[in-house]
Amino acid sequence: MLDLSQVGYVSPSAVTVGVFDGVHLGHQHLLSRLTQMAADRSLTPVVIVVHPPPQTVLEGFESWTLLTSPTYRRELIERCGIDKVMPLKFTPQVALISAFDFCKQLVETLQMRLLIAGPDFALGHRREGDMSRLSQIGNELGFEVQSIEYFNLPERSVSSSEIRGALELGQIVEANSMIGRRFEIVGRVAEGEKRGRLLGFPTANVVPESRQLMPRDGVYAVIARCAGKSYGGVANLGVRPTFGASARLLEVHLFDFADDIYGQELDVAFVESIRGERQFADVEDLRSQIAVDVKTARRILKRQPLG
Repeated sequence: MLDLSQVGYVSPSAVTVGVFDGVHLGHQHLLSRLTQMAADRSLTPVVIVVHPPPQTVLEGFESWTLLTSPTYRRELIERCGIDKVMPLKFTPQVALISAFDFCKQLVETLQMRLLIAGPDFALGHRREGDMSRLSQIGNELGFEVQSIEYFNLPERSVSSSEIRGALELGQIVEANSMIGRRFEIVGRVAEGEKRGRLLGFPTANVVPESRQLMPRDGVYAVIARCAGKSYGGVANLGVRPTFGASARLLEVHLFDFADDIYGQELDVAFVESIRGERQFADVEDLRSQIAVDVKTARRILKRQPLG
């Protein structure tokens, strides 16, 4: 059985199902079509968010990461005009449910009258429920099935895997163009070794949420949001080889900022890559390079709204 208890009462609905990691432009296109088609049919749009990704359960990925946490993903989907967002925990038991029984439960619990998805979508045991099979099931159970064309940019396809590839290469601008907003990492500010303060550039040591995908190690121009306010800054992601460290950290120096934010949540939006991480001969060389990085980040951010 599917656990659909969290969604509450739903009037006749239009439904889409997926992982929606990143809630990128392709996902936004699908969600826009969902709301439009639901409105045309006087239905309630419902998004079922599957977590964890089915491949991690079926194929045993131990080091899987996410573009967006489940909490932030829900917020992003709601921003697209979806009031009913239902998490569905994917388990080995869920993987065994047939496409027919899966759809039957959606019809009985959510009064599903319309199911929309991309052309290659499939659900049910061994992905038996492709779009052709879902149309057959819809005829039996009384719901409509609509295939939604994929959204692509002129120069490239848009997908979570394409975005991951760009981030792993440090290609922030390219990744942001596919996401439709700046790539963000959300975390709590923890006490660090305070080396940045000694160098004249105090930093916030940001501890990301579990399984957050991180871009390639390097230095980035960022915009950070804390307590409802946004600040420009420069971030270093990596192991700090000049100090012989090994733990990977995200350290953010906020411009014109001196508040104590230990324990607070910091939302770090990546704007552009400045350089890769490298080891310096001594601390003075590092200090000089940080000063250059700050100037570069300030110049980049002059072209960017902080909001």
